[in-house]
Amino acid sequence: MAKKLTMPKAGTAPASSPLHNMIHNSDSIPKAEAKKVEEEENKRTTFLINPTTYRRFKAYAAETGQTVTALINGFMEDTLANAGK
Repeated sequence: MAKKLTMPKAGTAPASSPLHNMIHNSDSIPKAEAKKVEEEENKRTTFLINPTTYRRFKAYAAETGQTVTALINGFMEDTLANAGK
């Protein structure tokens, strides 16, 4: 049977969904990176990555307690710093 949908009362915040908590878990982002995320809007992009390489990289990120996004951003910053840009 379908779940009955109800409208929230005026002046109340909508309930957070489990998906929202998974996507927007601020505990998974290091404090310094979280501050950067708050200060500037991120650019969304698409990369084509070898699936095996991605799985290994994602596992590495989990082992080090970082996100794939944080690691890629760090790599890009390091690359630019090393190039003097």
